Amino acid sequence: MRSVGTPALPVGPGRPLVSVAGPEPLAGYSLTGLSDWFDPFLPEFVRDTLRCDGTVTLALSATGAVEGLRIYHPEEGLGSIFSRSSDVAEAMRAERPDGAFFCELELAAPSERFELFAVDLAEIPPTGEFSYPVRVATARDLPGVVRSMMEIHGAYDPRGWVGADPAVERCLVIGLEDRIAGVGWVTRAGRRGRLHSVSVLPRYRRLGLGTELLQARLRWLRAAGAESALSEIADTNRASRALAEAAGMRAVATMRCYAPVRHRPGNVPNPA
Repeated sequence: MRSVGTPALPVGPGRPLVSVAGPEPLAGYSLTGLSDWFDPFLPEFVRDTLRCDGTVTLALSATGAVEGLRIYHPEEGLGSIFSRSSDVAEAMRAERPDGAFFCELELAAPSERFELFAVDLAEIPPTGEFSYPVRVATARDLPGVVRSMMEIHGAYDPRGWVGADPAVERCLVIGLEDRIAGVGWVTRAGRRGRLHSVSVLPRYRRLGLGTELLQARLRWLRAAGAESALSEIADTNRASRALAEAAGMRAVATMRCYAPVRHRPGNVPNPA
């Protein structure tokens, strides 16, 4: 069943924008071929966005093929655009000028540069000792995760994680002094994995928690059957870049976050 929201909006010759929702929002649509790196993750991005009451918009060709995907979280003012066409991506961004959007394409707007780091998981040791009690989060950790994320970022919507398939999306945490001191998420799409949204409370930084959350998530992916992993890191985030490189990850591509003035400078969240 496909649920179409507002009437189609013109984005170019033969390219209307349509909003999708419902229990099977992508029924009848194919999202393949929109991204070199994120194609396997796009269905989960859509599900995550809709769990958080965000919006999912498709740009369609004259034949009904999907030429662009835009996901957007109004509460955060943040989203992503995936397309092979700069014209389509620019039109989708311009239709929501108040939002910040990640995109792999070069668009005509101010932006912050991110690099995609990737690693072959065969190079990651399957086991090893940790200095801190890193573990997969459970439902009992939800209040502590929300409290820490609110303290770090000022806003956090847990619905994307809580409703996710545990075989696809996991949250790993480190608990210290009766607090969730560090947290990081990992997504698996078949043989590919993605690390995202790592956060450490300020008073526990520079103690190695980020390194252990990185290694634990890579090992979880390897054990789950993934063969490679990627992560998006801002050029200005030198600490995360150093951690990724120390773990054997290498820069393989770039993307940008196109953000209105209220999101800048240096205040662009990590990708969804």
